Order: sequence, then structure tokens, then C-alpha cells
Amino acid sequence: MDKIEKSAPQHKSSSTSPLPLFMKLAGRACLVVGAQGEGVEKAIQLLQAGAEVTLLAQTLDSEAHRALNRFPAFHWQQEPLTVEHLAGCWFVLGDGESDYDWAWLQQQCEVRQIFLNVVDKRPYCSVYWPAKVVRGPVVAAISTGGASPALASWVRQQIEQALPADVASLAIWLKQKRRDVSAKLTSSFAQRAGFWRKVMAAGLAEKFLQQGESVAEEQLQQALQRAAEED
Repeated sequence: MDKIEKSAPQHKSSSTSPLPLFMKLAGRACLVVGAQGEGVEKAIQLLQAGAEVTLLAQTLDSEAHRALNRFPAFHWQQEPLTVEHLAGCWFVLGDGESDYDWAWLQQQCEVRQIFLNVVDKRPYCSVYWPAKVVRGPVVAAISTGGASPALASWVRQQIEQALPADVASLAIWLKQKRRDVSAKLTSSFAQRAGFWRKVMAAGLAEKFLQQGESVAEEQLQQALQRAAEED
């Protein structure tokens, strides 16, 4: 490995809370270091998000070989990790089990302002990998800040059980209705945001899920007409 170029910046106090964000990785370069443990599984999740993924590993199991055949954006390199592999990366994942110097990798990522997650090695992480629930465009991500991945998985199971199966259809319908609302309520973003808070509090989502789209559509249009008249 190349010599560290300069000291890594110090992290802020660990008492601060992580900020939950969703990353758009389509077409962006990501590096996965090591193919043991959860390395390949998480590489596949990056690929499913549209990322261009390079995997550094000496050997691959059958799951990894299947992924190589399935995803054209998946690239395997059998070579030692160097700083050159970090060039152009948006995100780096370490499997946490392979024989790499994770402290060195952390310092190099810090210098280059690249977010890093090393599986089950919280001190090296600048970002935590959440447990998640996916229902079409609806994504709920759960993190314990690296304290207990098992607890995050348990919370995910509770959300999966509580979340309606057809919430994805609701999300798609609401996306379409945003255009109607924006066309009629043109005063400000605050006006439109207030309208949506009001109709959701009045049970619009429940109407859609329990009584169907036509009933929800009627409620929405009535509320929209009243709001437009008050504008």
C-alpha cells in the first residue's frame, strides 16, 4: 500500500447523531474491498442502486461469480489495494473480514472526502449501512449508529409487519397527484406543503388503502377545490 499522504481529519464528537440521507448512486463509481462476509451481498445492493462497482478480492465464491455475469457494471480485480483504486469513487465498502489495513483505508478515504463503511467495524465508518424496508418507491432505513445491527434488523421486521403491502401503489398515486396540486395551488411551496399535511391528517392515505383509489381521489379533489377557492 502507498504511504499515507497526510493525517486524516479528526471526527466530530461521537455524541452527535448521524444525519439520515438517501444516496443516488446510479452511474457512480463505488469500491468494494474484500469479498468475505457481507461484502458480496452489499456489492449487489450497490449494483441494484445503479452504481458502477469494482470489487477487490483474490478469490470469489459462486454468488459473486453469478453477480459478475448478471451485472455489466460489476468489475472484479485481483490486485492489492492502493490509493489509485480510490480515484473517482463516491463510496467505499470494506467487508471487514479480509486481510486489509482498515485504518489505512479510513485515513485515505478521509483525505479524499469519500464516505466509508466497513462491515462490523464501527470505528472505521464515516457512514453506517442501514437495515431497510423497500416497497417500491417507499424506502424506510433503520440505523442504530452502529451500536447494534441486530436491533436495526428487529426494528425493520416490525416495520415490515406494520407497513401495508400496497403502500407502493399509494406512493405512485400521490406522485401523480402532486402535479394536480402544483397546477392549482401556485402561491408558494409552503401553501402546497400545508395542503398535503392537512389532507394526509384527514385520512387520505387510509382512504386509498382501505376504500380504493376512486374514494381517495374524490376526497383529494374536494379538498383541492376548497383550497384553491381560499387562495
